[in-house]
This record gives sequence, C-alpha cells and structure tokens, in this order.
Amino acid sequence: MNKLNNARRSGFGLLIVVLLASHFLISGLLPLSDPSEGRYSDIAKTMVDTSNYTTPMLWLRGQHIPYMGKPPLGFWAMAAAIELFGDNAFATRLPSGVAGLLLLLLMFWILKRYLGREQALSSVLITASSLAYFVFSGAALVDMVLTLFASGALFAYFAFLREKTEPGKQRFSLLVFVLLALGFLVKGPVVLVYFGLPAFLWTLINKQWAGLRQHPWFAGISIFLLVSAPWFVLAEQATPGFLRYFFVNENFLRFVSHQYGDLYGAGRTLPYGSALVLIVLSTVPWSALLCYKWLSYKGGQVTDIRSSSHQSRHLVKRFMQYLGGASRAKNGTGLFFLGLLSLTLFWSLARQLLVYYLLPLIPLFAVWCAGELQRLQLSISSIAKTAVLSILVFSILIFASGQVLVHKRSTQAVIAYAKTLLQPSSTQRLYFVRKTPNTAYFYGNGLILSHADESPVAGVNKALRWHNPPILIALKKYYKQIPASLLEKFRLRQRIGEWRIFTRNGPPENNKPTVEKLSFTYTPAIVAKRPTAVPIQPHRTSS
Repeated sequence: MNKLNNARRSGFGLLIVVLLASHFLISGLLPLSDPSEGRYSDIAKTMVDTSNYTTPMLWLRGQHIPYMGKPPLGFWAMAAAIELFGDNAFATRLPSGVAGLLLLLLMFWILKRYLGREQALSSVLITASSLAYFVFSGAALVDMVLTLFASGALFAYFAFLREKTEPGKQRFSLLVFVLLALGFLVKGPVVLVYFGLPAFLWTLINKQWAGLRQHPWFAGISIFLLVSAPWFVLAEQATPGFLRYFFVNENFLRFVSHQYGDLYGAGRTLPYGSALVLIVLSTVPWSALLCYKWLSYKGGQVTDIRSSSHQSRHLVKRFMQYLGGASRAKNGTGLFFLGLLSLTLFWSLARQLLVYYLLPLIPLFAVWCAGELQRLQLSISSIAKTAVLSILVFSILIFASGQVLVHKRSTQAVIAYAKTLLQPSSTQRLYFVRKTPNTAYFYGNGLILSHADESPVAGVNKALRWHNPPILIALKKYYKQIPASLLEKFRLRQRIGEWRIFTRNGPPENNKPTVEKLSFTYTPAIVAKRPTAVPIQPHRTSS
C-alpha cells in the first residue's frame, strides 16, 4: 500500500512539474501587458541598453526620468535574464517563475525537516496551485521575487525556532538576515513588515523573549547593511532626494494619504478591508474548499452541508476557539497563522492596495490550510488531485486571456504590424495617440516617438505638420474622438482588436517651399548601446 501511495504521489508530482513547465512556456508566448509589466520590463531593458545599473530609468509623459519607486534587485534579475535570453516576455517573466519555484523548494526542505513529508508536500501543493501565486509566478513584476525573500525569511525563522543545535540556529538566523537584506533591495522596508509583524506577535503571545538572545545580532545586522546599504548610498548620490522620496512618500505617505506625491501616476485606491476579500480570492480554490470542509465538519465526521446549513452560524465561534490554540501550536506553525492573520489585517487598513501585495501571505496560508485539511480528514491524494486540476484550469484561463492582452492591453501585435509598413532605411517613427503605453517602449526598439499626454485631436494635428509623418496608432476609444475631417487625411491600414493603425495620405500640410517647416531632433535621454525611444524636441527651421 505504501508503494502504491508513493507511486501516486510521484505521478502527481511529475504531472505538476509538467504543468508548471507549461506555465513557463505560456508566459513566454503571451505578450507583456500594460501598465506594470511593460513599465518594469522596459526599465530592465534600459539597464541592459545603457549599462546603467545604478539608476532605474522610466519613460513617463515623454521624459526619461529616474524611477525612484523601488530598489533595483528585481530589475537586475530581469536584466540578467534579458542578457541571457534576449529582450522578450519570457526573459522578463523568468525571475518571477524562478523565485516562485525556489520558494517552493525552500518550503519543502524546511517543513519536511520539522513537520514531516506529508505536511511539507501538502503545503507546497496548496501554495503552487493557489490562484494568485500561480498567475504572478508568470508575470514580469518584482513582487514574486519579494515573496521569495519575505516568506523565505519567515520559513528560515521557523527553522531557527525548531532547530535544536546551536550551530543550526546560528545558520538559520543568518539566513533570515540575508533574505531580509535581499528583500530590502527589492522593495524596501515593507519586507521588514512582512517578517517583523508575525515574528513579534509570535514572540509576544508565546512569551519567547529569551530566545531573541540566541540570534547573532552583530553579524546579522552587519550582513544586512553590507548587502542592502551600498546601493541606497549610490542612488542618493546619483539622484539627490531619492532617499526622502522613497522612504517617506513611497513607504509611508502612500499608505496614510491618497495625495502622497506619487511621481509616477495615481495609486489605486480600494475600500478599507479589501485585503480580506483579496486574500480569499488569491487562495482559490483552497479558501473555498477549506470553508466548505470547515462548515460541514461535525464531531469528527464530515456531513453534507446542504442538510445542515445551520452549521454556518457557528463559524465565528469555531474560529475564535481555534485562534488561541493555533497561535500557540506546539509544532511552531502558529508563526504562519499569526502571519496570515496579522498581515491580512495590516493590509486591510491600507487603501493603496494591489492584489500582489498579498503574495507573501499565500505560503503562510498554505501551511495553516494544510494543517486544517489534515485535521478535517482530507487525504494527501485529494489535495494532490485538487492541485493538479487547479493548475490545469488556471493554465487554460491564462492562455485564453492572452487574446484579450493582444487586442487591448499590449502593443506587441500592433507594433509588429506597424514595422511592416516602414520602408527600409526610413526615419519614420510610430506615434501613439493620446499617450504612449509602457509596452510600446519595450517592443518599439527605438521607433517610438515619446510625447507628453495630450488630447487625440492635438496629437493628430501635430502629426499633420510633421515633415516625416509618423505611423499613427490609436485605441478605438481615442480614435472615436478624432473628427472625420482629420481622419480623412489618414488611411486606415489595419484593425487589431481595440487598436487602429493609420498612415498619412499625401505630403505634410506645411510642406511648401515658402512656408516655415516644423522639424524635430531626436535626442536620447541617455547614451544607449541600442536604439531606445526618444523624446521629441521641436525647433523651427526655414526652407
């Protein structure tokens, strides 16, 4: 029987590996989406193009400016992948996939060491097949890299708490400091919140203050500063004012005020308490399965919830009874439960919130959920089947959603078609009406006319006066704002989803020998090894 169970587990494990591998391939086939994937990918690409790895640079409203919103480690990882695999979606998404996989391996190693193989395998399966974890492990964002270091630090701290030998405790404690330093280089002090809040509450509730003396504080803090501090010093020297903006505006004011002086666009505001909903959605299907099993469990026997709907009224009571025991669990897993609970409440108090801020909570949820499902008599085989089915469904949905990206939220297809309209050795450029999407800079390879945000009519009128009229690209919603009298001067060349591609009919309107012409000088913001998008700098010349 044990051999049969091991064979089944191996089969499920192999199938999950195949599905995760397909996820890597799918993420390479789908185009980058706007705005975040395009923004971060272009920052990494610019690093490669310019060999400037100190100051992340961002195209915004026609200007190439320093991006002071995040430290560079996530961008460095993307840039390294671009150096290896070229400037494509697969390369910029690869760090997220690798980070997600490394965290799963770290979880399995530590949980198997202290909680046993079944608990470790269940936790890893639940993490890998949770909706948000699976989706964002294939996204060109820095948050999965942050999750590796933030959640990884908590698992290393769990190992520190459970380890019996003094050398072992020292090693795991130093690992905590290393992971926190790397996380600080990804997104700054928020990594200390992800780690510090659960660790503090666990120590407080379990009265384990004496254990703090076992940490190698001097060595740990020295390692933290040696790893994280040098870049911040260099960044302030390169861009004076960076430290104040990053630590005050980005990491404090944005969570207490909607008007926090954001340099890169308005933040997304959600109602207070949204994190409670988002964490439930992020951990689908396991949040739903756990809720069902919890409601239908009575006296050690699972009953049909449809015949005992009154059980739901006892959910809050059961949870409150469980809270004390879970926080003080003898096996140390209270650290993860307290982390899940406290960090969810922390983000519930913030209105500037995105779903991937909750990614570091998913592994914590998985450990707690695995223990609960085991208590509720759900076998490891059932967990594996659910994980496989979830990953399969998510893969299909992600691939299908790629069609939406092509037609609306990515410029890959329209730029590829527009390039076919360019003549060899032509100086003609591509102009996006109203504003330039982030992905356009990534896919444009120096063909994009960067400009400040402007009305569609103003942009088209400007294009009519240019000596070398660009190819116009407009979303349908902007195209509809252009009067017919202007549109008739352009030829519609192609429709691709929501995008429209136009070329100019005839010569520019001011192309007369006796009329002063408007010409443009294309000046890159920084010297690049390869062409990049450039801002338009108009000046007058006489014919």
